[in-house]
Amino acid sequence: MKKLLSILLIATLLLAFSSCTLSHIEDTNGDDTSLCTLTEEEILGNSTYVQTISSTSTRGNAITYKAKKMSGVNVMKKSIQPQGDAFVINSSITLNQGNLRVVVSCDGEIVCDIPLGKNQVTTIDNLGGKYDIRVAGESAEFEIVLELDY
Repeated sequence: MKKLLSILLIATLLLAFSSCTLSHIEDTNGDDTSLCTLTEEEILGNSTYVQTISSTSTRGNAITYKAKKMSGVNVMKKSIQPQGDAFVINSSITLNQGNLRVVVSCDGEIVCDIPLGKNQVTTIDNLGGKYDIRVAGESAEFEIVLELDY
């Protein structure tokens, strides 16, 4: 009886842990890091994603988001309403595997992409509306560090 109970418990745990990876989007374009499955409509739609071993931290206007494996679209920062002349994003984005796109959207449109790489600066002029920062990944392992100046 104890042996059967142990087997059932182990099987349940294995199923629970493996179900997290069942809906990841496969990276089918090799060394190319651009998205191959997710569309702009999906990026701008509702946030739907699955991830494994992730963390997000915020300190003032600095945000760090890490994931061992992430697929889908996650809104990293929502409803940013800049008050100055420009919205400046200092970023360092490291992609270890998979496909990744980080975008700034406003009123249902993609305003710009935040480039992958270290010590990047993105400036958005002609401000108006509320901005979201969205992360779209396909089996992506990454670390995103953003410092927002608005």
